[in-house]
Amino acid sequence: MDRDKIKKIFSYALLIFFILTFITLIIKEVPFAHDAVQNFEKRSLDTRERILANIFNKNTEDNSRVALIVIDDDSLENLSKQYGYWPWNRKAYADIINYLEKDGANKIFLDFMFLGFQQGNEAKDWEFINEVKKYDNIYVSLNFDYREGEEKPDLPLKWSANLDNKSNDINFEDFTFTNVRGAMPELLAATKNVAFVNFQRDNDGISRRAPSFFVYREKYYPYAALKLAQDYLYDKGEIKSQKFVITNDNYIVMDTKKVKLDKEGYLIINWHNKSDVAEVPFWKVMKGEVEKGYFKDKIVAIGASAVSLSDTKNTPLDKYLPGVKFHTAYINNILNDNAIVPVDFKYNFLLIFIFVLLTSILIFNVHSNLINALSVAGLILGYGLISLILLGAFNLWIDFAYPVFLILATYTIVYVVKFIKKSQDFEKTYKLATTDGLTELYNHRYFQEQMLAQVDTSKRYNLNFSLILIDIDFFKKFNDKFGHQVGDDVLRKIAGILKKSVRASDIVARYGGEEMAIILPNTGLEDAITTANKICHAVAENPFKLMGGIECRVTISLGVATYPIHGKVPQDLIEASDKGLYDAKENGRNQVGKVQPPLENVEEEKSEEE
Repeated sequence: MDRDKIKKIFSYALLIFFILTFITLIIKEVPFAHDAVQNFEKRSLDTRERILANIFNKNTEDNSRVALIVIDDDSLENLSKQYGYWPWNRKAYADIINYLEKDGANKIFLDFMFLGFQQGNEAKDWEFINEVKKYDNIYVSLNFDYREGEEKPDLPLKWSANLDNKSNDINFEDFTFTNVRGAMPELLAATKNVAFVNFQRDNDGISRRAPSFFVYREKYYPYAALKLAQDYLYDKGEIKSQKFVITNDNYIVMDTKKVKLDKEGYLIINWHNKSDVAEVPFWKVMKGEVEKGYFKDKIVAIGASAVSLSDTKNTPLDKYLPGVKFHTAYINNILNDNAIVPVDFKYNFLLIFIFVLLTSILIFNVHSNLINALSVAGLILGYGLISLILLGAFNLWIDFAYPVFLILATYTIVYVVKFIKKSQDFEKTYKLATTDGLTELYNHRYFQEQMLAQVDTSKRYNLNFSLILIDIDFFKKFNDKFGHQVGDDVLRKIAGILKKSVRASDIVARYGGEEMAIILPNTGLEDAITTANKICHAVAENPFKLMGGIECRVTISLGVATYPIHGKVPQDLIEASDKGLYDAKENGRNQVGKVQPPLENVEEEKSEEE
């Protein structure tokens, strides 16, 4: 290959790279596109974790500093005579504390919410409380929440974290709470150690990461596992200070210990290596079947693993991981310095450019479409192998989704520029024609088309479908008070709630102004009413954080109609649901209006009157 051709290919590759980089940056600013890519990215991380777990022969168990006692199904059965049926009387926890203290445990973490005294077992409650009071290494659990209309207690300063947050990215917006769901005051008074156990899954339901800090009344409170790890390291003299610092590059620094967070303040759990902790059943401890000294000098977490107790998490490796095991994995990630480190996208650029350049060279020099396609597939596999090696050897998570996109886009651009342009133009035109620009819901025209289509389908196959009409309560007054920009923000947020509250097959549209509509294919009246009530509650219970720092609550009124009960043409269904909506408004709003009587009953009443 001559020098001029090399320069030309390099120039083309550089131009394509910058164009695609620009496109990528645009995608990152478009919420639905960015979310789609991120979901793919998360799935690719899951795949890498599973591959590495198999390479490392599943998770490597490291029990030198962390132990786990679980209440499994066998424990529930074997100890029912001793502690009763679930929930056990609290002598169980007094007994396990007594055992662990004698065995020399360093920290004891109870992953349970002790909300009040058990009727008829108050003496055993006090036995448990007094056992906790004897020691200074017992950690009890609390939860933050968003309850309104109830007392919002002040928390002791000793429970908060000494945190200096220097990050430009992390503001803990996802972890700012307005209330606390507390344990028994007598229990809280018996210990200085409180662990906050709030947990949030990713939007696809899989638990890949965990919080670091919560914000309540402008104070920071550490996540349970983070607090346990720091206290343990401090007790062992491995760190000299209990102060936290979050650096501008998003590391938590605890003296000599550093842990990387993502830009939202989460720690990303390494599931494939040195995270797992062997589960010791509660009943074996109580029956003396655990070797003496097994728990000596360890952090011991106690929680439920029985699936019937509903405290399980879906992780990249396990569908039903006990919730308490999530805490121990987090602790091990900190103690073993093996939490996953997310690499900022900008640091991937050089590697990505190399692969884009290789793709360009292949396409310019190989004329066979088949060979080009196979070569590009090989490049993608090569990049995937590099990302796998970096994760396995250095715990580095480099982006896979965007680089794959860039490689494929390079290949596609060279071959089908005109086709891509036409395709993009068509998609853009279709979106403009069918989507409301403000809310990103379907527009009125598309809604009417789908109503006709649903009537035709339901008639042909003898199916039901339902319609929900929605109107925002007092929206005009809201606009008058706060302005139309804030009103538009409310419309967007309610649109988001509607989309999250229905099935993928349901059609959410902006009907007009502050009115929205949902078409529920293959849905009867009863299910439609249930869905409408769920949506009504979801909006009413969701505090809206709007532009300009405004926070408020918004309610909606809803009307429901079902084909063919309330009509056999779209206009009749719209009219019936509109009457229900009017009924909701007349009777106080923030509710689903009274469902209109079936069409045949109305016609019978009209005939009798005539």
